[in-house]
Amino acid sequence: MAGFRHRAPALVDIAMVAYPSVTLLVDLSEGGVVYETHGRHERGSVVVGLLPGDLRAAGWGAGQCLQIRLEPVAAAALFRRIDRAQRDGGSP
Repeated sequence: MAGFRHRAPALVDIAMVAYPSVTLLVDLSEGGVVYETHGRHERGSVVVGLLPGDLRAAGWGAGQCLQIRLEPVAAAALFRRIDRAQRDGGSP
């Protein structure tokens, strides 16, 4: 797990920690952090798969995010449980 915070009144561009795992990026900021990988842009909280290459987070002003890495087997079990709970109308 790693946390990132920026408070600059300008654009901040951070290279995220690369790791061979499924990565959950939880956006804890009000303005929204933008994530970019392989030319694809996402805003807010995202799940990043096992794609090789750069992953960057950027934003204007204050922002913070939490990066959580899960081994592929653990990620599959977690997402399977969440999916099952959503289909059953309950909580994981």
